[in-house]
Amino acid sequence: MNWLKPFIENWAFLFVLHGIETSAFILLVWVISQSIKLPVNTQYLLWLLALLKIFIPPFFHVPAHFATSIQYSVTPVILPVISNTNVPSHPVNPFALGLFTAWILSVLIISSLVVWQNIQIKLRLRKANPVNPKDMNPKFNGTKITNLFILQSIGSPFVIGVRNPRVYLPENWNQLKPSQQQAILAHEIAHINSHDRWILILQILAIIIFGMNPLVWIVYFKINQLRELRCDEFAIQNSGIAPIDYARLIFAFIERGNIQSYRALYGNCFSKRNKNLFTRINFLLNKKEMNMNKKHLKFYVIPILVGIAILPLSWKCNQNTMEPPALSTREAPSGEPEFVPYDSPPKPTGGFKAIQSNLKYPEKAKNAGVEGSVILHVLIDEQGQVVDVRILKSIDDGKYGLNEAAIQAVKSAKWQPAKLKGKPVKVWVSIPVLFSLNKNKFTSEAPLPPPPPSGYDNLPEPIGGFQAIQQNLHYPEKARSAGIQDRVILHVLIDENGQTTKINVLKKSKYTDMGFEEAAMEVLKKVQWNPAHKNGKPVKMWVAIPVVFRLNN
Repeated sequence: MNWLKPFIENWAFLFVLHGIETSAFILLVWVISQSIKLPVNTQYLLWLLALLKIFIPPFFHVPAHFATSIQYSVTPVILPVISNTNVPSHPVNPFALGLFTAWILSVLIISSLVVWQNIQIKLRLRKANPVNPKDMNPKFNGTKITNLFILQSIGSPFVIGVRNPRVYLPENWNQLKPSQQQAILAHEIAHINSHDRWILILQILAIIIFGMNPLVWIVYFKINQLRELRCDEFAIQNSGIAPIDYARLIFAFIERGNIQSYRALYGNCFSKRNKNLFTRINFLLNKKEMNMNKKHLKFYVIPILVGIAILPLSWKCNQNTMEPPALSTREAPSGEPEFVPYDSPPKPTGGFKAIQSNLKYPEKAKNAGVEGSVILHVLIDEQGQVVDVRILKSIDDGKYGLNEAAIQAVKSAKWQPAKLKGKPVKVWVSIPVLFSLNKNKFTSEAPLPPPPPSGYDNLPEPIGGFQAIQQNLHYPEKARSAGIQDRVILHVLIDENGQTTKINVLKKSKYTDMGFEEAAMEVLKKVQWNPAHKNGKPVKMWVAIPVVFRLNN
């Protein structure tokens, strides 16, 4: 589950950024719609752009100096070599975890309500009786309704369905005047012709996924309101009914009472008892009939300009202003396994002498005079078994068998597992293995200094734990600005008094002039150590310390 923490924190950052960006766009649309008197179709198009913006990922331009502080909170990591200290485990950011939990609950609750409502509606629709379209033959603008049903339990007509829209009429349908019937059917045909069912699906998805943002709900209700006004206009234009009579028709359905609220996932209701009713009636009564058929191109300039405003935000995704790869990186660039904290380190049964006794110098390497050290990264499980070995540093590129000999020596040992809070845990540890033609030794070494002692009781450890090193480790500014991560391995000679007396670089950074080696050496020079012990006495010792420079979210 090591992926969960970075996933939640990355998600929270993007979710908040998306909310800010989307809210700004919705507020822009709201201000325009309130400030300028626009036709209904233009307003509808404007709010559809707001709905579209909800589903566009955030590509917000953050200034470079600000993006660095948000995107990369620097947490360098020290990976000790078999030490009884460890790097502390950082919990998930409380805000990110709380936001993620609230979002999951919001999605579950809203989606459950939507599913429940539609199940209830579909159960009621089973009682509907089909109507022969020939009895009415309604047809407007080339569209003819073929799926008509009478349903007693409803008080207002509505259309429902995605691939095959169906119109449901109330039981008093035959009591209405022909002009009223034509107006109602024209209204429902307008929903079908405009493909409102697909827009409604997007609305539902928006409130399910982004329902925590109240402005998303404003978009949802505003589109519903404008959709009905558009269909009202279509009905009046194509049925010949007067606006005042059409308004009375809507109000008559409301007065009937006992109206079922069919807010289905794919449904559009002719009349509902809510604030939209008064908006619709007021719109109809104040609408000038002679202007209803006029279309002005100038009114569409505003939605076009607002739509273009989305493009620069999307274009910035190609600008590398936020360095997406570095944002999601949780491992060292060289493939460093995730470090697992522990209270006590793993130890070979019988001490490191047991490994040393199993170390065999390959004849091919011995004859060629090849010497040096192989650094292994070893995964030791809860049972003390070596389950994985990776080569951090090789001296022969596999030509003389030194890598295989080192791996075999480590695998042949029986290990006491690391423990965390008294329980065995699976951990990675780094182990340098020395091959010397003078005397085989299993330990750490530097290229120039004399070989270290063997059979030591314990490794050196920094006073204050490796946390003290981590707190004093400064990330090179040049590397941080460039979003670069890497790892260096240092060989440190610690004397009997716990002083760092010499440092050599075993493995350099693959990035030149970034200052990783200098930063790692600088912090280790300042560390005061508890020295290694042999037979109960402090001794000098070389230890290999991998220092990982990681940009943490």
